[in-house]
Amino acid sequence: MRTVKSFILYIFVLLLELFRLFSLLYIEKLSTIFGSLLDFTGFAVLCIPAVIIFLIINNEKEFYKFFKLVSFVKVFSIGGSYLYFTSIIAVALSGIAGLSLTKLITYIILPCIMFIIDVFVLVFSLLKGNSLCKLYQ
Repeated sequence: MRTVKSFILYIFVLLLELFRLFSLLYIEKLSTIFGSLLDFTGFAVLCIPAVIIFLIINNEKEFYKFFKLVSFVKVFSIGGSYLYFTSIIAVALSGIAGLSLTKLITYIILPCIMFIIDVFVLVFSLLKGNSLCKLYQ
């Protein structure tokens, strides 16, 4: 049985995921090198958690098992963020004085915020998925 508190939490997580997706598109748009086909097909995979959370909002009892899939995608997303940070830190440290505020926000601060969102959604999906498994089984 879903309470108002869990419904608001689901909406909050959905909004975080949507913010994350639109931030990725913003970074891709500002990139000097236009993204490859792999970037855009990978973006489709990153949409999976938002779609699953939307499904859970509509019918929690039927779709709660998909929290494991959200966790699975988030683990790989966090790994990708780590690889991004290791590559961008070397570039940023070599030319930190030449970075404008827009580039600093776009390439360093916004990905840090997205990393925090990924960790939050991962922990949320693991905890909520386990508690719903106990509730519905």
